[in-house]
Amino acid sequence: MALPSQTARPMSRATAMYRRRRARFGPMLVVLLLIAVAGIGAWRLWPRATDAGGPPDDDRMASAALDGGRAPAIDPSITSRALPTDGRGTGDDPVIEMGGAVPPRRPVVATPPAVTNDAPPKSADPIRPNPGYIVAPASTPGATAPIAPVAVPADPGSSSSASAKARLRSGLELQAARRWVEARSVLTAAYTSSELSAADRSTARQALESINEVLVFGPTVVPGDPFAFEYTIKSGDWLERIVRTEKGATDWRFVQRINRIPRPEGIQAGRPLKLIRGPFHAVVSKPDY
Repeated sequence: MALPSQTARPMSRATAMYRRRRARFGPMLVVLLLIAVAGIGAWRLWPRATDAGGPPDDDRMASAALDGGRAPAIDPSITSRALPTDGRGTGDDPVIEMGGAVPPRRPVVATPPAVTNDAPPKSADPIRPNPGYIVAPASTPGATAPIAPVAVPADPGSSSSASAKARLRSGLELQAARRWVEARSVLTAAYTSSELSAADRSTARQALESINEVLVFGPTVVPGDPFAFEYTIKSGDWLERIVRTEKGATDWRFVQRINRIPRPEGIQAGRPLKLIRGPFHAVVSKPDY
């Protein structure tokens, strides 16, 4: 009689699928494990680049850090030489190799160029001078030649010439005789001759100012004056029209001033009016002002 445990039980579909999947992945896991073991062994047996020269730089730096921060000593047998470039760098890139001891470097001291007093060679090019001139030291103080005193010319305006002095005297006499037109002509010639002294020029200028107060700025027309004439006001005239028609070449307000007219619209027909022929030219002497 069979026991209950020995009785064949029906297998479910899930159990059958699990057994088939485990049987399928078993050999694959074994193969992967063998590949991993082979890779680890090859990595351990592969020669390293740092075996010939000692531990790598990272290990050295780590050991230096553990040793209190002191930098590892550099082997004096390591030298550098330049190898030809392969296109990725320049020929000046240093390559570390094993060799003899590195010779000590000498400090570079800048030496100033020597200063010479010799004259530079003459340039063959007449257009371009020789650029090699060197400044020579100055000559010994006290060896310069004495400077001759320069003669100061006398002031030309300190005295008047005889002819200018005579014209000034004549003009003042004409002014005293009230001969205004002749006095103005003589005094103007004396003043513009540049032969009067500063004091005589000031005397002539003051005399001319007094004469022009009568001839130019006064309401009276002096006979013989070539710069003034008389006009009789007509009915319907006004100052601006009179100046324009008579071609006085002056402003109508100037005519109003010299004729002592208080209001321009207050002029009366039949009244005489003094007009000035312009324009006038002025010469200003800057040293006098």
